[in-house]
Amino acid sequence: MSRLVMPDLNFAFPVVAKEKEKEKEKENEEDEEEEKTDVLTNWRKFATAQPYGNVHDFIYFNRFEKKQLNISKASARKIIQALSLMSFEGGYKIILIWAPEFLHPSAANALLKIMEEPPARTIFMLVTSQADQLLTTVLSRTQKILVRAFSDEEVTSHLVDSGLCDSKSAEQIAMLADGNMREAYRMVNQVEDKQVTQIRDWFRLCVSKDLKEIFELADKFHKEPKESQKSLMLTGLNVTREILLKNFDLDSLLRTTEEDRKFITAISKKSAP
Repeated sequence: MSRLVMPDLNFAFPVVAKEKEKEKEKENEEDEEEEKTDVLTNWRKFATAQPYGNVHDFIYFNRFEKKQLNISKASARKIIQALSLMSFEGGYKIILIWAPEFLHPSAANALLKIMEEPPARTIFMLVTSQADQLLTTVLSRTQKILVRAFSDEEVTSHLVDSGLCDSKSAEQIAMLADGNMREAYRMVNQVEDKQVTQIRDWFRLCVSKDLKEIFELADKFHKEPKESQKSLMLTGLNVTREILLKNFDLDSLLRTTEEDRKFITAISKKSAP
């Protein structure tokens, strides 16, 4: 279980959406099994290496930046097939669907019946931070269990106990992370998200009113895959929130790091009326 290798524990997660022509082509069983193994191996590596990672991290981990992801109808069929087999150890069988908001409508419809009336001793676990994006028909067949954010004390002790930083740095990071362990890890490693850099550039261009550069940036954004666009927009909303708080002198509510704080302060002065 610690290596996520267990016959009674099955996973479904977003992968690159295949073109219809390729989906119709029948590969021999050996190649299909090899591809399935490679995808699952990468998933296990990601889950163990980045246990607090999100979908965006998963995309970059697998170099899926330019590709559309989904959980296909074929994946749904594999789930149903796995549940048709007897439990390996005679106990429960667990189906963990990570990021179920990526379920293709045909895949979701294929799973509705078995989710409503699952075989005995079978548990479906749908893990998502975007529950509002799930189909109503899927939500109606589940019981929502909210997982709270980490407290500042938990983040601090985890960072210190893991040897990632000293207690003083951990306390500062915990306050800025606001219960998000993935964000805490990012700050410890001083890794700047590519989206943050892009948003900064966009704000600077807007302030300087460099229309040519703004249109070029918009063209680049248009060419990005849908998931990258959504992630970039969320980053932009977070930066906008910080700017608004700074404009209203609510510095105590700011959650940015020291480097980001300098940018927020500078851009707030320029954008203030």
